[in-house]
Amino acid sequence: MGRTMKNDRQFARGFTLIELLIVLAMIGILGVIALATFFNTIGTFTYFGNYKNIVSTFRTARSMAITNATVPVNGVLEVPDRYGIRVSEDDIGNTYNIDLFADTGDTALEFDGRDYLIPEKQYSINRDLYNIVAWDSNPTNKEIDLPIVFFYETRSGNFYAYREEKLGNVLLPKANQRYKYIALQFETASGRYVNRFLITFQVSGLPEEYFELL
Repeated sequence: MGRTMKNDRQFARGFTLIELLIVLAMIGILGVIALATFFNTIGTFTYFGNYKNIVSTFRTARSMAITNATVPVNGVLEVPDRYGIRVSEDDIGNTYNIDLFADTGDTALEFDGRDYLIPEKQYSINRDLYNIVAWDSNPTNKEIDLPIVFFYETRSGNFYAYREEKLGNVLLPKANQRYKYIALQFETASGRYVNRFLITFQVSGLPEEYFELL
């Protein structure tokens, strides 16, 4: 038997308003979840990009020191006595600054206006998004105030770390134990929490990536 007119009308019935609203609500929820995932992913990528830049800066400084890399000094290429990395906060505390330089300035073992800055190895990191904390394992893990300057001597590759103070740099005690280190903790300040460490061993000067303090 053929379909009746009543059945035809039922067959042709569209969505009700409630059904449309439910579908739109589901689409909105899925969209919010997708956007949150997207921004978390972007934030994670940005975090690791900044972290890798810090690690790369230390490895570059050590490499330049042990290979006696030259830099221009008064128009002449020379091997500096050492390469340094300065980790600091700006005057108003909005950013962390990471600067790789050759110690060619007026005062040795200090970061001053006449030191040669290594191109493409200067980074500024937003403090609203990230925290940088320094730790000294000698004798136990304790926090160190910024700014800190790390040095690699050319020719020998010897490693030293200084804390900057108003009256001059203060050498952080160097331990002879194999696993003593200076560490930089790099963590997110907001959003999805991510945390990594750059540990530089005092005897060898090797910078290594770690998930936690040793």
